[in-house]
Amino acid sequence: MSELYMFDHYAGDLNINLGCAKNKITGPGKWVNIDKNRDVDPDVHWDLEFGLPCDSILKSEGISELGWAGVFDLVFASHLMEHIPVEASYQLVSDIYHVLKPGGHFVSVVPHAYSEAGIGIPHHVNHFTESTWGFYIGSCYTQEGSGLGATQGAPIEPWGHHIITLVPYSDFFTLARCDPDEFMRLSRSQMRVVKEIHAVLRKPGGEK
Repeated sequence: MSELYMFDHYAGDLNINLGCAKNKITGPGKWVNIDKNRDVDPDVHWDLEFGLPCDSILKSEGISELGWAGVFDLVFASHLMEHIPVEASYQLVSDIYHVLKPGGHFVSVVPHAYSEAGIGIPHHVNHFTESTWGFYIGSCYTQEGSGLGATQGAPIEPWGHHIITLVPYSDFFTLARCDPDEFMRLSRSQMRVVKEIHAVLRKPGGEK
């Protein structure tokens, strides 16, 4: 399932769909659909555990005219990051930063760690809560008590404005709206409160 309809206002002339599976995107704008499974006929066949493909890979796939660094408006990843091991995911997010143009956006949709999909699917090797993205964008390392060298050498890019949204299960929609503090308390201690996390990260610069 693709949640692009909620984020297509971030799309521009050039965009990437990471881990497209059968949900290839053809518009608005031009899209490069990347997946490691050739059976889904992606535009680029590549295993994203190794980061984003380099220019030579693009050339071999016949789309080298796009170039790569600093030219994309949107990188969209629906239910991908939970499949990428932690160390590899830091490099992937860094690569995404570098292929975005100034003012471009990275949008990620992942299951919450305490959702059925987050904890119940054995193929999920990376787990996310409301605080996890802080490690990728560096905000958690500025908090008191984080400690020197807390990044463990992971590449942390200077992302700008970001929005992290918790999407509740239907039973908790009203609570999330009427009592957000109680909703957050439950989300940290109980299963099946938050279904998904939607993250929007913006690369500084540009007018968008």
